Amino acid sequence: TLRLWSAKSPKDFDLSYFNQSISNCNQVEKPDGWLTFGNPWEKARPEYTIPVHFYGRVQHINGKAQWTDYATVIAMPYDTPIPGYKTNTVNTLRLWSAKSPK
Repeated sequence: TLRLWSAKSPKDFDLSYFNQSISNCNQVEKPDGWLTFGNPWEKARPEYTIPVHFYGRVQHINGKAQWTDYATVIAMPYDTPIPGYKTNTVNTLRLWSAKSPK
């Protein structure tokens, strides 16, 4: 940590970790619900929730391009403070959670 501000925005996965075991000489992976009870260090930021569009196509209507026939996912950020080592600098790690709009 060089007392520099930074921000990162990767995806937050509720089931990103997994438990591994060996069964009948095969590796078996099962999800680990590590966020089942939440993360005490992260703060939900619903005021910055945004829709994210996937797929679709561009149509030209009245001389203007419009994106149509898309699927929407709602993205909500969660901020986690990351303190620097032997500094007064605290950076923010922003993770995004994807939710269904329905």
